[in-house]
Amino acid sequence: LRTRPQWKEAIQDALAMQAKLEKASQEEHQQTGEYIRPIVLFQAQRQGDGNITFDLLKQSLMEDFSVPETHIAISTGAVNDLDNTDILTAGCDIRYIITVDKLREGWDCPFAYVLCSVSNLTSKTAVEQIMGRVLRMPHAQTKQHEELNHAYAFVTSQGFVDAANSLTEALIDSGFNPYEAK
Repeated sequence: LRTRPQWKEAIQDALAMQAKLEKASQEEHQQTGEYIRPIVLFQAQRQGDGNITFDLLKQSLMEDFSVPETHIAISTGAVNDLDNTDILTAGCDIRYIITVDKLREGWDCPFAYVLCSVSNLTSKTAVEQIMGRVLRMPHAQTKQHEELNHAYAFVTSQGFVDAANSLTEALIDSGFNPYEAK
């Protein structure tokens, strides 16, 4: 979990991590035959003055970071590019999914390795739900490449980090050892 003061810095770090994980996943595929396409889940803000909305985030990905539009999907209440798309198939180009609340609605993506939140979350429950999207990798098995055995989060809100740290403390109180909880 890393905090960045500027939202474009958080995006840049998330994109760099995705590229690193994609290289490792290609090597993993050659060695084991397992197909993995690491996906970044971007959490945008709701519509409003000065907010980093899903459309602004998509525009920045394409214009500032040269991400092809075919690699981006938006999944919000009004727009759902994931309808009728099997994001787990090898032929799918999607590497970045932008959402607002979908991450809090129990949606899971086994390829979601990186979370990038530009939303100002401070609620422990909201942070727990969102972190759970990248921590709960369904059907996860230990990979040969160590970096594929971890989830990553880049956020712009110190409140998010504070809530995540309190989540770590709650896990320890629930019986996890400190290393596991961290």
